[in-house]
Amino acid sequence: MHTEIHLLIRQLEELYNGKNWVAVGAEPLLDAIDAGTAVQQKLSGRHSALEILQHMNAWRIFLLKKLQGEVDFDLTPDTNWVYHETLYDELWEEAVMEFKSLHIRIIEEL
Repeated sequence: MHTEIHLLIRQLEELYNGKNWVAVGAEPLLDAIDAGTAVQQKLSGRHSALEILQHMNAWRIFLLKKLQGEVDFDLTPDTNWVYHETLYDELWEEAVMEFKSLHIRIIEEL
């Protein structure tokens, strides 16, 4: 079991930092996107990069809660996809920081 967990941690780290077969990691990719671009909805009816990142964070929270033994925890429609009346740059910065923090917390929990 320890071997599988260590393998999973290594794969998560590689996907996060870019040392993987995809050649682009989540962290450098997120760091390369400026807030002004992230909050824009490029296509009508499609999610912005901010909304997609917040969706990813929701599922990371879901995973973390399950790892912590909260078997009854679930996402609601409001927490799965967060919609904002107004998008502003600080939301992107907060979402990126949360993504990075959740990555560390998931690794620690494993």
